[in-house]
Amino acid sequence: MTAIPSATSLDDLKRLAAVAAHEMGNSLAAIIATAQLLRASAHDPAVIARLADRIETIARQMVDAISDLKVLGATPRREHGVCLNELVREAAERVLPIAQKDGLRLELDLDPALPTLACDRRGVTRVLINLIKNALEAARGATTEPVVVRSRRRGPFASITVYNLGKPIPPGVREQIFKPFFSTKPHGSGLGLFISREIVVDGHNGAISFHSGPRLGTAFCVKLPLEG
Repeated sequence: MTAIPSATSLDDLKRLAAVAAHEMGNSLAAIIATAQLLRASAHDPAVIARLADRIETIARQMVDAISDLKVLGATPRREHGVCLNELVREAAERVLPIAQKDGLRLELDLDPALPTLACDRRGVTRVLINLIKNALEAARGATTEPVVVRSRRRGPFASITVYNLGKPIPPGVREQIFKPFFSTKPHGSGLGLFISREIVVDGHNGAISFHSGPRLGTAFCVKLPLEG
């Protein structure tokens, strides 16, 4: 598996804020331009539906980016006795409409005996949403196999693995996908994996790794320390 490098400096965070403003501006400009096309195409229901879908897609991506930034900027609030399986179910429920819209299946394989942890519920849930959402997007149009989310105990850690048999991550991209604002998606923010690494590694002394290949599929694994 490929290990993920650790945290950014203050200069990186300043750059993050500047680029965030730029990217949000680009997304808003795209929404405005699409709305103008929508107004000009008021007589064509098919065009209206397509442009409305485009606006919704860009807006949802902006919501995800803002949610990521809010988590990154917030002071972590550690709670004891958190059930990780419960957070997985919550994250899965949040992304289920994406799976249903694309005709994809999402399967949970959760260890009922998994011990609890002390963690920031909001931050860890955000990590899970990002990983499951990415897996669903990779599976879209590429496989009929389900995206699987598995929880297990690994020594003093709880592990969550999110696995899909969709499009593998290209070799030239693997060293960059955890950099802020790097994205292969047309309107992607490039924040999800970067912030997931920050939450897991710096916020919880955990680890995040991945493997990906044409016949292996892609699996992201998050390890978080168990209580005690």
